[in-house]
Amino acid sequence: LNTLFRTSNTLLGTLNTLLCTLDTLLGILNTLFRTSNTLLGTLNTLFRTLNTLLGSLNTLFRALDTLLGTLNTLFRALDTLLGTLNTLFRALDTLLGSLIDTLLGTLNTLFRALDTLLGTLNTLFR
Repeated sequence: LNTLFRTSNTLLGTLNTLLCTLDTLLGILNTLFRTSNTLLGTLNTLFRTLNTLLGSLNTLFRALDTLLGTLNTLFRALDTLLGTLNTLFRALDTLLGSLIDTLLGTLNTLFRALDTLLGTLNTLFR
């Protein structure tokens, strides 16, 4: 009977050790699941941050596209302005050339008339 009690006591001790080991394993599993949950939360935050960053980059590229479109329009307007100025300067050059030619022709005619008049006066006063 004593041996039976000792054997049963040993079995109860072993069962208690197994239960303690099982409790420790369950604690480890609980810690692993909490760590896993924390890691998943961190990954979720990381993906949300990445999504926000991609949204910001998208907004930046749209703003850059708008800026490039505005610069393109500005350069086209500048090209048109330079073309208009070129046309204006050509017209001014033609006008000034025509006025100068007319003025020189008129002065030439005037000086010939003066030369003829002086020649006539010279002949009269000799």
